[in-house]
Amino acid sequence: MNDNLLDDNHNSDNSGITNNMKASMRATAPWMKFLGILFIVIGGIYSIISILAILGSPLGGLLSLAFSALYIYMGYLIFKSGSDYSSYVGNSNTATLESALKNQKMWWTITGIMTAVVIVITIAALIFGGSMINELGGGRFPR
Repeated sequence: MNDNLLDDNHNSDNSGITNNMKASMRATAPWMKFLGILFIVIGGIYSIISILAILGSPLGGLLSLAFSALYIYMGYLIFKSGSDYSSYVGNSNTATLESALKNQKMWWTITGIMTAVVIVITIAALIFGGSMINELGGGRFPR
Protein backbone atom coordinates (compact mmCIF):
# COMPACT_ATOMS: atom_id res chain seq x y z
CA MET A 1 0.00 0.00 0.00
CA ASN A 2 1.18 3.51 -0.76
CA ASP A 3 1.96 5.40 2.49
CA ASN A 4 1.86 8.77 0.66
CA LEU A 5 -1.93 8.62 0.55
CA LEU A 6 -2.10 9.62 4.20
CA ASP A 7 0.28 12.59 4.23
CA ASP A 8 -0.93 16.19 4.67
CA ASN A 9 -1.15 16.92 0.96
CA HIS A 10 -3.52 14.06 0.26
CA ASN A 11 -5.93 14.37 3.16
CA SER A 12 -9.40 15.11 1.93
CA ASP A 13 -12.75 16.10 3.32
CA ASN A 14 -15.80 13.90 2.80
CA SER A 15 -16.09 15.08 -0.81
CA GLY A 16 -12.77 13.49 -1.81
CA ILE A 17 -11.16 16.86 -2.54
CA THR A 18 -7.52 16.78 -1.41
CA ASN A 19 -5.49 19.64 0.05
CA ASN A 20 -3.49 19.76 -3.20
CA MET A 21 -6.71 20.22 -5.16
CA LYS A 22 -7.78 23.04 -2.86
CA ALA A 23 -4.34 24.65 -3.20
CA SER A 24 -4.73 24.54 -6.99
CA MET A 25 -8.20 26.11 -6.73
CA ARG A 26 -6.86 28.79 -4.40
CA ALA A 27 -4.03 29.62 -6.84
CA THR A 28 -6.23 29.54 -9.96
CA ALA A 29 -9.16 31.58 -8.65
CA PRO A 30 -7.48 35.03 -8.74
CA TRP A 31 -6.43 34.51 -12.37
CA MET A 32 -9.95 33.45 -13.31
CA LYS A 33 -11.35 36.55 -11.62
CA PHE A 34 -8.77 38.77 -13.37
CA LEU A 35 -9.61 37.30 -16.78
CA GLY A 36 -13.33 37.62 -16.04
CA ILE A 37 -12.97 41.31 -15.25
CA LEU A 38 -10.80 41.79 -18.34
CA PHE A 39 -13.40 40.08 -20.56
CA ILE A 40 -16.19 42.21 -19.08
CA VAL A 41 -14.26 45.48 -19.52
CA ILE A 42 -13.21 44.65 -23.10
CA GLY A 43 -16.76 43.50 -23.87
CA GLY A 44 -18.11 46.80 -22.48
CA ILE A 45 -15.72 48.86 -24.61
CA TYR A 46 -16.58 46.74 -27.63
CA SER A 47 -20.31 47.28 -26.88
CA ILE A 48 -19.86 51.06 -26.98
CA ILE A 49 -18.00 50.79 -30.29
CA SER A 50 -20.72 48.44 -31.60
CA ILE A 51 -23.47 50.90 -30.72
CA LEU A 52 -21.63 53.58 -32.67
CA ALA A 53 -21.12 51.12 -35.55
CA ILE A 54 -24.89 50.60 -35.78
CA LEU A 55 -25.12 54.14 -37.16
CA GLY A 56 -22.89 53.24 -40.11
CA SER A 57 -23.89 49.64 -40.68
CA PRO A 58 -26.94 48.41 -38.76
CA LEU A 59 -26.38 44.71 -39.49
CA GLY A 60 -22.64 44.83 -38.78
CA GLY A 61 -23.22 46.86 -35.63
CA LEU A 62 -25.86 44.45 -34.34
CA LEU A 63 -23.64 41.42 -35.01
CA SER A 64 -20.79 43.18 -33.26
CA LEU A 65 -23.07 44.00 -30.33
CA ALA A 66 -24.11 40.33 -30.08
CA PHE A 67 -20.46 39.23 -29.95
CA SER A 68 -19.68 41.85 -27.30
CA ALA A 69 -22.60 40.59 -25.20
CA LEU A 70 -21.24 37.05 -25.56
CA TYR A 71 -17.83 38.30 -24.46
CA ILE A 72 -19.34 39.96 -21.37
CA TYR A 73 -21.24 36.74 -20.56
CA MET A 74 -18.06 34.70 -20.88
CA GLY A 75 -16.33 37.15 -18.54
CA TYR A 76 -19.13 36.68 -16.04
CA LEU A 77 -18.86 32.88 -16.29
CA ILE A 78 -15.11 32.73 -15.67
CA PHE A 79 -15.28 35.37 -12.91
CA LYS A 80 -18.12 33.50 -11.17
CA SER A 81 -16.23 30.23 -11.47
CA GLY A 82 -13.14 31.79 -9.86
CA SER A 83 -15.27 33.30 -7.09
CA ASP A 84 -16.91 29.94 -6.46
CA TYR A 85 -13.50 28.24 -6.25
CA SER A 86 -12.40 30.81 -3.66
CA SER A 87 -15.60 30.29 -1.72
CA TYR A 88 -15.31 26.49 -1.87
CA VAL A 89 -11.76 26.53 -0.53
CA GLY A 90 -13.06 28.47 2.48
CA ASN A 91 -16.23 26.54 3.25
CA SER A 92 -16.05 23.15 1.41
CA ASN A 93 -19.68 23.49 0.29
CA THR A 94 -20.12 21.06 -2.61
CA ALA A 95 -22.92 23.16 -4.14
CA THR A 96 -20.37 25.96 -4.58
CA LEU A 97 -17.93 23.59 -6.28
CA GLU A 98 -20.70 22.32 -8.55
CA SER A 99 -21.52 25.91 -9.53
CA ALA A 100 -17.86 26.61 -10.32
CA LEU A 101 -17.60 23.51 -12.51
CA LYS A 102 -20.92 24.23 -14.24
CA ASN A 103 -19.83 27.78 -15.11
CA GLN A 104 -16.43 26.58 -16.27
CA LYS A 105 -18.06 23.88 -18.44
CA MET A 106 -20.25 26.53 -20.11
CA TRP A 107 -17.19 28.79 -20.63
CA TRP A 108 -15.26 25.98 -22.33
CA THR A 109 -18.28 24.97 -24.43
CA ILE A 110 -18.68 28.52 -25.77
CA THR A 111 -14.92 28.80 -26.32
CA GLY A 112 -14.89 25.53 -28.28
CA ILE A 113 -17.85 26.52 -30.45
CA MET A 114 -16.36 29.95 -31.16
CA THR A 115 -13.01 28.36 -32.05
CA ALA A 116 -14.70 25.95 -34.49
CA VAL A 117 -16.62 28.84 -36.09
CA VAL A 118 -13.43 30.89 -36.48
CA ILE A 119 -11.65 27.92 -38.08
CA VAL A 120 -14.49 27.44 -40.60
CA ILE A 121 -14.61 31.18 -41.40
CA THR A 122 -10.82 31.27 -41.83
CA ILE A 123 -10.86 28.32 -44.23
CA ALA A 124 -13.73 29.87 -46.20
CA ALA A 125 -11.88 33.23 -46.34
CA LEU A 126 -8.71 31.52 -47.56
CA ILE A 127 -10.63 29.69 -50.30
CA PHE A 128 -12.51 32.85 -51.29
CA GLY A 129 -9.31 34.92 -51.18
CA GLY A 130 -7.46 32.36 -53.26
CA SER A 131 -10.18 32.32 -55.90
CA MET A 132 -10.21 36.14 -56.00
CA ILE A 133 -6.43 36.24 -56.47
CA ASN A 134 -6.75 33.65 -59.22
CA GLU A 135 -9.42 35.70 -61.02
CA LEU A 136 -7.49 38.95 -60.64
CA GLY A 137 -4.39 37.24 -62.02
CA GLY A 138 -6.25 36.27 -65.19
CA GLY A 139 -6.86 32.69 -64.12
CA ARG A 140 -3.25 31.65 -64.66
CA PHE A 141 -3.07 29.52 -61.53
CA PRO A 142 -3.50 25.78 -62.03
CA ARG A 143 -6.96 24.45 -61.42
